[in-house]
Amino acid sequence: MEYIAVFLGAFVAELCAAGYTIALTRGKVGIAVFCTALLTLLSTGVLLGIVDNHNLIAPSVTGEVVGTVIAMRIAGKR
Repeated sequence: MEYIAVFLGAFVAELCAAGYTIALTRGKVGIAVFCTALLTLLSTGVLLGIVDNHNLIAPSVTGEVVGTVIAMRIAGKR
């Protein structure tokens, strides 16, 4: 269960990072601020999980990569 939680945390954090960039380019400051706050919260949770259990590095990296790919596809469609 820990692996899934870390994967999802990293995945959503990466979506937030892309959402932040997209929001800034479109001048939507409120959405950018929300994405930054959520990104910080999720990244902190993932980092604390990895420090506690080094076996969680693989799902973290996988979540980051998959999140980046999905976010770039979403950004490309708009």
